Amino acid sequence: MIGQDTLLRVRETARIDEVAAGYLALRRSGKDLVALCPFRDERRPAFGVGPAL
Repeated sequence: MIGQDTLLRVRETARIDEVAAGYLALRRSGKDLVALCPFRDERRPAFGVGPAL
């Protein structure tokens, strides 16, 4: 299991929107970012990322 101190360090250094953008084509939708779901063949964005500011 991953320790709490390791999880905290990752959360402080890696922004989830930057990590996801390395794998998905994100676009802004209000305050969040959306993309096509990487697990299904869909035409509308069904995958959301809410970056913490």
